[in-house]
Amino acid sequence: MSPRRHSSSASVTTLHVPVAPTGPPLAALLVHVPGRVIVRGFVPSQGSSEDVENAAANAVTMVMSGSFKLKDQVVATTEAWRNGGLAVRMYLARSASPSRSKHDANAAYHRGHRNHHVHPPWKESSARNSRGDDDDDDDDDVGSLLVEISVPRPLSYVESIAETVIDQTALSTNEASHMGLVALNNSLYVTLTRPNWTMASLSMSSFGHGVIQVDAPRIQAYAMMELKASGPEAIVAVASTHVQADVMEATANGAGSVYLTSRNVSVRSLKSTMAGEGVISYFDNGTCAIHDVSMLSSGQVHAGSMHCYDTTVYSVGSGHVVVDGGHSLTSTTIGVGRLSYVQTLPDNVAHVGFAPRGGIHRYHPGDDAGPLKWDLVPAPPRHEPKRVIVLGTLPSTAVDLEVLPPALSLAMDAEVLMGLALIVVAPMVLWTYMRRRYYQRIA
Repeated sequence: MSPRRHSSSASVTTLHVPVAPTGPPLAALLVHVPGRVIVRGFVPSQGSSEDVENAAANAVTMVMSGSFKLKDQVVATTEAWRNGGLAVRMYLARSASPSRSKHDANAAYHRGHRNHHVHPPWKESSARNSRGDDDDDDDDDVGSLLVEISVPRPLSYVESIAETVIDQTALSTNEASHMGLVALNNSLYVTLTRPNWTMASLSMSSFGHGVIQVDAPRIQAYAMMELKASGPEAIVAVASTHVQADVMEATANGAGSVYLTSRNVSVRSLKSTMAGEGVISYFDNGTCAIHDVSMLSSGQVHAGSMHCYDTTVYSVGSGHVVVDGGHSLTSTTIGVGRLSYVQTLPDNVAHVGFAPRGGIHRYHPGDDAGPLKWDLVPAPPRHEPKRVIVLGTLPSTAVDLEVLPPALSLAMDAEVLMGLALIVVAPMVLWTYMRRRYYQRIA
């Protein structure tokens, strides 16, 4: 079955992507179109015929409004996904016009994202955008696009380059599911009101200028929860009253930052890796058995609200690590990195390192490298197309390395270089440990 397109009005185009009820289950949505995207689960509507309801319940429905030149280029396909599932991929078809090169199109796309800030971006839209349809003959070829997507069953993976709002009806609550959210150079918002959001594992990854914001009463991952921000302005922000996971990993590269705000974080094993100049912040209360901190650059890991039994800190940069309390703290320092505690010094403190030891200091608020708490940003309006700038064609996919933003490519290269640095540093640390393992504890 192939996608079906029809225009229900002069300003709205609808695209249906059939999903066979007896075929592979729908698991993923890959959004590679600009503009604004709203994702919802299928909800039967009153007054619709039985045939219409059955068709909607067995298809991914995309209702598009905005500029005709954008709506008419949207293509949707299905492809095999992990574990025998099915993914729906939507993208812009390449224009047949030879007047603009692929390089020109990519440059235009990057210019449209260069000034992204962590504020409600829809406020930047001009007044005429509220009409939905723009003048397709505009000199600078400005368009707008809103895609409202209805999925017949909850998803376990969403990846998007558009400004995206995901309704709770579109997300799986299966305790055996592996949930993934990916934001590529744009913002992705999830707001839940249901009491519990449970899954086997949860991964949130933001790249480039991407922002992932999740607001939920309770989040529980029985196995793994992974939070990763990689890029010049990448943000992963989670706000929840209660967060529980067996293993949690937070990683920040480039100038990316990770914020976890909760009154009650409970994990067995916590791993924080700072490989940039951003912030990894846990606020305002939590516990863990083991916390491994890797400070590889000049950023900050603020874990003063996490009371962990055993904490291990490896610092090879100039960054600042903040901890508090617990049974033991073991630090390995190569460089000029700082180590602080908030209120209670751990019972046992041991140190190995080449750099002069200044001791572990009491934390002072003025030592912060950046904000420690994320302020929730209101989700964008759900019925307004978002303006985009298009010169010629847009790339049909946003995940090819050749069309990734330069800053994101640099962030990926930095990860490789950091790995090579660790290969050199590890023997030095081992040599230091062998020489100093009989030294007395330094309080």
